[in-house]
Formats: sequence, C-alpha cells, structure tokens
Amino acid sequence: MNKQKHITSLLLTAIIALLNINFVFGQWELIQLPENVSAGELYFDSTDVYLGTGDGIYVSHDNCESWEFLGLNNYMVRAIIVTSEDKLIVGATGRIFKYLGSQEWQMLYVLNNDIECAIEAKNGNLFFGCWGSICRSTDGGETWNIVLAKGNTEAFYNVKENNDGVLFAGSTSYTGSNPGGFYRSENEGESMAVSWVRISLYIFSGN
Repeated sequence: MNKQKHITSLLLTAIIALLNINFVFGQWELIQLPENVSAGELYFDSTDVYLGTGDGIYVSHDNCESWEFLGLNNYMVRAIIVTSEDKLIVGATGRIFKYLGSQEWQMLYVLNNDIECAIEAKNGNLFFGCWGSICRSTDGGETWNIVLAKGNTEAFYNVKENNDGVLFAGSTSYTGSNPGGFYRSENEGESMAVSWVRISLYIFSGN
C-alpha cells in the first residue's frame, strides 16, 4: 500500500512538473524585428524598448509589436541609455550621440573605438565602456573625458555600480600582453592615476 502511494506521489509530482514546464515555456514568443537588421542591443526604460542594430536604432512603444526607426543608419549601435533627465544617448561605431527628435542626432564625442556598454551612476554621471577605455560625463552627456585608458585590445563590456556608489568594470583582453580583469573605483572614476584599481584578473578568449 505504501509503495502504491509512493508511486502515485511520484506520478503527481511528474505531472505537476510537466505542467510547470509548459507554463514557463508557454510565456515565450518570437519577436518580429525590423527586416534586414542585425540586433546588437536591447534597452528597456519605463515605457519603451530600444533596439540597437548594425544599421541604426529603433524604438517600440507597444512591447515589440511594432518598431519605429529613429535614425543613425550605417552605424552599429551597441550601447543605449535613457538618462534620468530623459535624454536618449547611444554609443555607435566609436561615437556618442544624443537624440534630438525627428531622427536627428547630435554627435557628442568621438572615440574611434567600438563602444560596448553604458551606465548612469546614482549621482547622474554617465559612463561608457569601450575598446581600450572608459569615458565619463558629469554634465548629462554634453562633455566627456576618458577616466580609464588601456590598450585597444582590452574591451570593457560591463560597468556597474553597487549600493555604496562603488564602481566596477569588467574587461576582456584579446592579447597575452594585456591581461584584462576587474577594476574598482571608489571615487566615481575621478582620476586615471589613482581611481581605477585592478582587483582581479579575468582571462577569457572570446566574446
């Protein structure tokens, strides 16, 4: 009798598990992207979804049901941020742009190296991680300075801030002469000389 109850319990557990799997996977559906584009970055703000591609940037106001082209055709958009001041700022093919509306963009800064990530710190400072450097703006994106400079074979794919306002950056090196690693700044990335300290090595041979 106990054996039968045990088998019944196992069967019920298996059925519930299968139902849960179907429920979870049933929540996913294929998103229709704009035709003939290669997706590079998705960014979500409170109301919209932004799509960076190999040929400009798009926005969706209806949960990816439809897309509106915002411009920057012929640019690879890899970093997108909508700031606390409601400015749309993107990194595209080694340049930083601010959206002016009606598919018009203002070029803010030229890096000549690919840009990979963006973050707004709690104090409003903006950081863009790039190949070879991290750059920072303290005035909402109007002016920029490089606050951490490394070789062009070291790419910064992540810049994060913890609850205490400490910044962390992760880089990948694509050459043996420069190890890459994790960096920390406890003074808002203020100075290249003393701010960013490598706290560990990170060896990775791919994207």
